[in-house]
Amino acid sequence: MDHLTVATDSQKLSLWIGRIWECRASNQKVSDWCTAHDVSIKSYYYWLRKIKREAFDAIPAERKPKVPIVALKPSMFAEVAYTTANFSSSTAVILRLGNTTLEIQNAADQETIENILRTIRHLC
Repeated sequence: MDHLTVATDSQKLSLWIGRIWECRASNQKVSDWCTAHDVSIKSYYYWLRKIKREAFDAIPAERKPKVPIVALKPSMFAEVAYTTANFSSSTAVILRLGNTTLEIQNAADQETIENILRTIRHLC
């Protein structure tokens, strides 16, 4: 790869980092911000993935989280009984497995929900 191409890629990366920061700082929905700034939503998410990948690749190997390799189990289904008895308006999901109950509140952030689902998948 020649130096001109590297400089162009570096400039594009810098440009998109700025755009993504600007979008997030605007507190607008991504689709609204993209429409207002004549930016393709597909391009926005392409560059967001690319920037995240570059950032992750820049982390030294010894600092990256060690993710255990888990053998996938066949899909399992369980009967879920519907009840409104202890359901509050702030509870989005109630999951009961045996004697264990898990409630996810409406205000739970995406990262928390993803971590919960990963843990459940690992345990099942």
